[in-house]
Amino acid sequence: MLRKLVVIVFVLIVSLPVFAEVSPATVEEKIDVARSIEIAINKLLENDQSTNGQVQALAAGYDLWDAELNRVYKELVTAYGKNEPLKKSLKEAQLAWIKFRDAELDHLHNIFLTKEGSMYRIFLASDRMELIKARALELQKRYNDFTESN
Repeated sequence: MLRKLVVIVFVLIVSLPVFAEVSPATVEEKIDVARSIEIAINKLLENDQSTNGQVQALAAGYDLWDAELNRVYKELVTAYGKNEPLKKSLKEAQLAWIKFRDAELDHLHNIFLTKEGSMYRIFLASDRMELIKARALELQKRYNDFTESN
């Protein structure tokens, strides 16, 4: 329940500029979004330090970073405007990354199946979240670099 609430609050915060028809967020505002995600995850981790609580907190973190990844992807598509070759190559890269993500998550899952102990559930949840976070930050950097020079 708490995980769903955190995700809903985050999505509302991120969506406010869209509904208000505000121009794209500044770099500082985007850093604040990333910081807000980290704060939300840390609060969830602090609230329940059991193995299950940690896994749920990291799963919520995955959902938050996934929402951020999708938001940044859409923002990057918009920034590319009418440049169809850029949009096409971004889509191809993202589809390839999704295949990589799925294969990597499967591989991580198989690694942790060979381990004994509940702590490995936490490691898997953390690695899963970090994979999505890294891609979200990677796309954010691409957006910043592209819009900075245009």
